[in-house]
Amino acid sequence: MKSLLNTSLWRFIMCTVVVLLLTTPLFYILTEHFYAEDIINLMTSIRKGLPIPALDIKKDIMVGIMIQFALIFFVLSLSLIITMRFVTKHIWSPFYDTLRKIKQFNLEQSQRPQFLTTDIGEFKELNDAVNQLINRNMESYKIQRNFTENASHELQAPIAVFQSKLDLLLQEELTRKQAQLISELYAVSDRLSKLNRNLLLLAKIENRQYNQMQQINVHAFIEKNISFYKDLYGDRSINLTDDNDSPLIIEANYSLLESLFNNLLVNAIRYSPTTESIEIHLKGTTLSVVNGSAEGGMLDEKKIFQRFNGSYGKNKGNGLGLAIVKAICNYHDWSIQYSYDDHKHCFGILFC
Repeated sequence: MKSLLNTSLWRFIMCTVVVLLLTTPLFYILTEHFYAEDIINLMTSIRKGLPIPALDIKKDIMVGIMIQFALIFFVLSLSLIITMRFVTKHIWSPFYDTLRKIKQFNLEQSQRPQFLTTDIGEFKELNDAVNQLINRNMESYKIQRNFTENASHELQAPIAVFQSKLDLLLQEELTRKQAQLISELYAVSDRLSKLNRNLLLLAKIENRQYNQMQQINVHAFIEKNISFYKDLYGDRSINLTDDNDSPLIIEANYSLLESLFNNLLVNAIRYSPTTESIEIHLKGTTLSVVNGSAEGGMLDEKKIFQRFNGSYGKNKGNGLGLAIVKAICNYHDWSIQYSYDDHKHCFGILFC
């Protein structure tokens, strides 16, 4: 196994030797016209019987040395430039490949990056360390994901039993205070049931258990789903505008697309003023849901799609709606963006 330092030095030496060989004619010309010029003239004059010319050996030597130093500096500089610009780029290519794949790595996709094989010891140690780190993180993530799914499955039966017992209690003759307490317990159990279903949905999405895809007309899909929420949005109006000349057809899992749109629409209805309309736009391959701000202010873009972040409508939902939307987008390789303009929240989904 080669070290990075030794490999770089060896490449630099080889490059210097090559450049020196290519500049050999320059050193020959330097020797002929400076170091040996007076001697050559002297030998020529003697051979031809001419008078001995004036000799200026000291000046020629000084000029020759200066030119020689300049040539050596040029050779070393050229060798260094070639080494750093071309040779070193090839040596460092495994490092840049590792860096690029680390940036592209997504823990949720469960795909281990395959690094380039290299004979440079430092880069091989780096790849081994990164692989070990990725494997540990993927194992921890798998355990956490399995725990969430298993816990959600196991909680379904106790929650159902709890709600059925509450239903039985509500059928009994109760005082007003008892009835209020049981109603509050029922609301809490209903919230817990929804939270459990959402956690189970997230676990299934992350385990990539929704494999059935189909062609979906987005405009028709939205119109169909809007009608389901008439009782929920009350006096609000929901306006759908489609700027496309032809229908937008995407390939997606129908159930997941329903969950994505329902979460976006419920969020818009739940957290917008009752007097303002909700705008749904289709333009190109982008779906945008725009609603007014009931509480005011821009949301934290770094936390808004995290689970239980509590930044969007505190105490109104279970904190998983936008996390589910983000997970569904990741599952389909779509991108989602949030913006805030003119006191309105906008969530845009780009169907890639």
